[in-house]
Amino acid sequence: MSNDDKNEPGAHGQGRAGAPQGGGRGGQPSPGQPGTAGQGEGHGVGSGNRPPSEQKHRIQIDDKEYEVVAKEMTGAQIKALASIPAGYQLFLEQPGDDRQVADASEVKMHSNMRFYAVPPATFG
Repeated sequence: MSNDDKNEPGAHGQGRAGAPQGGGRGGQPSPGQPGTAGQGEGHGVGSGNRPPSEQKHRIQIDDKEYEVVAKEMTGAQIKALASIPAGYQLFLEQPGDDRQVADASEVKMHSNMRFYAVPPATFG
């Protein structure tokens, strides 16, 4: 894919590749991170124009939206995408008790997943 394809707004008005979705509330994901946007452009999930391995999933991490193309990501990759420090714990919101996602744990990605980080506890 050429650089021109990456920088043009998508055919369905999804905005710039590589930028978090959500009104510019945060910085861009680091280039070259696995599963980040910027590896494709233009077509939403389920559009039928992309192979299933390249479909984008819109997820939220600490209330900021990101698009990922990876089928699975580890907790460490998800934290890196949102620039979350390594010592923080990552959780996936779900009905009932939220699920803690360890750095080495793999998560099957799908749209509308919501993650949040919790700083290390300090007792004293």
